[in-house]
Amino acid sequence: MRHTADWTVLNHLLTVLESPGLHAPVRATLRNALRRLADILRVQGGEQRREAARSIGAYLADPRTLRLDPLPRVPPGAPN
Repeated sequence: MRHTADWTVLNHLLTVLESPGLHAPVRATLRNALRRLADILRVQGGEQRREAARSIGAYLADPRTLRLDPLPRVPPGAPN
């Protein structure tokens, strides 16, 4: 369950980078945070973490190399 949540959050973060409404300074900050996260995940070990680091690196190098899952639909009336 935790891995699913982690991958969903990562998918959301990468999807946000493609958002046309995202301001350039925010995009740069997010890209830098993702680079740091990838560095941390590489050294922590574990296949899930290494794969996440590879995915982040591939996406930052060329977004077309990674297929992002569509974001889940939030049901009407769901709490924020």
